[in-house]
Parts: sequence; C-alpha cells; structure tokens
Amino acid sequence: MKKIMFGLMVLGLTNPMFAQYNPGAMQNLVLNGNHFSQPIPVNSKYLNDVGSERGSTRVKNFEKLIAMHNIESHAVYQPGLEGTYKVEFKDADNMIKVVYDSKGVILRTEEKYHNIILPLPIRISLIKEYPGWSIYENEYRVRYNSGKELKNTCKVSLKKGDKIITLKIDVNDPEILNDETGI
Repeated sequence: MKKIMFGLMVLGLTNPMFAQYNPGAMQNLVLNGNHFSQPIPVNSKYLNDVGSERGSTRVKNFEKLIAMHNIESHAVYQPGLEGTYKVEFKDADNMIKVVYDSKGVILRTEEKYHNIILPLPIRISLIKEYPGWSIYENEYRVRYNSGKELKNTCKVSLKKGDKIITLKIDVNDPEILNDETGI
C-alpha cells in the first residue's frame, strides 16, 4: 500500500512540475559548484533581456535560478486564479525580489548583488579614469520590468591608501559598454 501511495504521489507531483518548461530544450546551471541540467523555462525572455556575456557568473546563475523557479510549488499558489506572486531569494551576498504572474512568467525583478566580479568594460573604465585606485567593494543592481528598459547600476567604492571614494555607474552607458579596447 505504501508503494502505491508513493507512486501516486510522485505521479501527482510530476505533472505540475513540467507545466513551466519546454521539455525539448535543456541548459546547464552551476550553482555553488553543483552542475544541474535544466529545461529552458518560460522565462527565456527574461534571461535574454538581462543576460550578458560580460556579466558575473554568480549573477548569471542566480538569474537562471529565478527563471527556472516553479511558482506552482508554493503553498499559496492557486491554479486558475489570476494574480501575481512575490518571491524573495536571499543568501549572504545576494537578494532578489521577483514578481511572477499566475503562469510563472517573471513580470519584474529587483536584484542586488554584493562584491561581484564587475563586467570587463566597467573595470577597464575604472582603471583608465582612476589610475592607482583599487576596487574596495561594489554593489550591482538590476531592475527588470517586462516591456520596459532594463536598469543596471553599479555602486563601486575605490580605495587608494586611506582615501575611499564611491561612484555610481550606469552599466548600460554606451561609453562604458564600447570601451573594451584595453588600457
């Protein structure tokens, strides 16, 4: 009897898990050193909008994680009920607030990452503009709102001896993005 109940439970939980995925498409995810092969989620538009080949691996992995999140697994989820679901993902250095619609599609995010490896164009720009200074700490923010312009900002503290200065950088600034030529 236990085997039958377990089998029914597995079958009952398996069907909703595939509701948000395209079963034919797969991608790899690395999070905290663990490799996962995951179906590409319905949130591939979000991944395309925020994705960058220049970004931090940590940022990319967290964005993949929230894109693959199954909203139907939450106790508050009610099938057939139109509405939104707010989910917060946190760890020691990262915080992401996400709003999903009733189908699991990401409507907007507010992402904050501390002390990531900055994109190469930003590092090059900082080296050119502030020779002799080193990056002391940084905070990278992403604001995604479906159908609107993506906002990426970075707050960087630079240190030189006892001096510390803090800069706010628009990551989408064309002057920074086009500066990959080196020093």
